[in-house]
Amino acid sequence: MGKLSDAFKIDEDKIRIREFEYHGQTFKVRVPKSTEAEEMAKRVDNPTQEAVDIYFNSLSKDLYAKRKEIEESGADIKFKGDDVIVGENSLRDLAKSQASTDIRILESIKLLVPMDGTTLGDITYADIDAEFPKPIQISLVKKIAEIISAGYDDLRKN
Repeated sequence: MGKLSDAFKIDEDKIRIREFEYHGQTFKVRVPKSTEAEEMAKRVDNPTQEAVDIYFNSLSKDLYAKRKEIEESGADIKFKGDDVIVGENSLRDLAKSQASTDIRILESIKLLVPMDGTTLGDITYADIDAEFPKPIQISLVKKIAEIISAGYDDLRKN
């Protein structure tokens, strides 16, 4: 416990739990401490090479299969090292962005407090993806962010 928690007999876990309603369902979310939030941000900003490669391979496999045709056609698609550039866009950068999004969703969902009081520490993105379509995942993450950052936008205006 910290100085304030000791001084005011605050249960740190209870004070950090907020509730919200999402499409008729009540959820509880744990507001992360600053150090936890920083660690989460690092994981989101630095997806593993394996995760990026999975997305990159999915995005580029058809292009590599037709590489000769594409190069002969003069299309605005360039094969550069371990990347494919479509127009001005890097598929490797897009793959990294998609991997980061998955991590952001996972990290946000892990902040939810299950009804039975356990944690979601062992949940994977595959578990989430199997149960919720991407639009619901993104919407739920947005709601979680609003709840854990309640009042932050008002503070920034001042």
